[in-house]
Amino acid sequence: MQAREQIIKLGKVLAQEQRLGYTDTVVPEGLLPFLERWQADCDGAMELPAVQQALSLLVDYDVQPVAVRRQRLDRALEGLRALFKNTEPRTQNPEPVGADQRIGPTPPAKTQTVLHK
Repeated sequence: MQAREQIIKLGKVLAQEQRLGYTDTVVPEGLLPFLERWQADCDGAMELPAVQQALSLLVDYDVQPVAVRRQRLDRALEGLRALFKNTEPRTQNPEPVGADQRIGPTPPAKTQTVLHK
């Protein structure tokens, strides 16, 4: 499995834990054993700072009060989601291509004809 797919898998599990109310029940054995297995199979995803930060936020998740779990898990998910928001193709307000970046011949300049009555 590629790193991208592994990050998506991690994000889905964390999102489900969020939906369950931060109860540490997303997987039968708890979140921390899942995270240990995930790290063993992450295919280079650990090289990304956002992934490192997400996992560091979840250290001792099982012994934290729910309010702390909520804060940390939400921050971890936010960081992981940002990885994918930054890679989406830009479709809004594309930057204009400069004259030196155009491919092909330069189109002739448009002239405006003014008719006088």
